[in-house]
Amino acid sequence: MSPSIPCKNRLHFDLYTDDQVEEVRRLLELGATRHARTPEPGEDFIVLEDPEGNLFCVVDTRVE
Repeated sequence: MSPSIPCKNRLHFDLYTDDQVEEVRRLLELGATRHARTPEPGEDFIVLEDPEGNLFCVVDTRVE
């Protein structure tokens, strides 16, 4: 297990959207934060963290 991932995560959600930028903006306004990681080239997802530290991804459905 990676030391940067909290041990309490028991479930991981992937949210799919046609407008990733807007959805990430909306979730950040609701209290999510960006998870500290370096994205790989070509990734179609952004990892966020909820206020309790649970990680989830916002996936861009427009990327093939």
